[in-house]
Amino acid sequence: MGFGLIFLGYIFTVFDMGFMVNEALSVFVCKAVCCVGYGLLIFGLTRYAGYSETAKRAIYAFSVLFLLYTADAVIQGMWHFGAIGEQTMAGILTWIFPLIAAFYALSYVLLFLALRRTAKETDCPRVEKKAVRSISVTVPYCILNLALSLPFAFASYMTAIRYVIFLAVTAINSITLYSAYMWICLDTDIEKEKALMAKWRKKK
Repeated sequence: MGFGLIFLGYIFTVFDMGFMVNEALSVFVCKAVCCVGYGLLIFGLTRYAGYSETAKRAIYAFSVLFLLYTADAVIQGMWHFGAIGEQTMAGILTWIFPLIAAFYALSYVLLFLALRRTAKETDCPRVEKKAVRSISVTVPYCILNLALSLPFAFASYMTAIRYVIFLAVTAINSITLYSAYMWICLDTDIEKEKALMAKWRKKK
């Protein structure tokens, strides 16, 4: 169903830690690895979309998010190699970052809503509960993340707290996605398994 690829792609997005470093090359590398993660995640979603309408909508949201992260990585790279100045880079990112925060929230809410519905349809309450929990922590994190990125005096003192919250939310969401990979099994998958077992028994 693509849950393995979705989980793997999400793990790569943990490298989105640009707010922890000030060195341009480090930020560029973090964003580039993050883009790879979103590419894998979208590829996994294309497989999952065959079973879920909400997952289809999530593909569009994640595609926009992927493009925004790619633009962010390119801008960071241009800054590192001296193609643009720091002031120009900061001015562009002032517009890009709110869009990233908005589409980050939208993308993951759609993904976890899709998981919740699929878990309900396949009678998998443990995944359903985890999907609801992921929505309840991801949305507040996005709001906090956006607030701490604005030019408030207190924002610069909250970097460590922001990092800890980022890791906590990532851990919760990783557990949800891994649980979906481990426990959600559609009737079509069961039928395929039965057909393979029957074929194997005939060969014996």
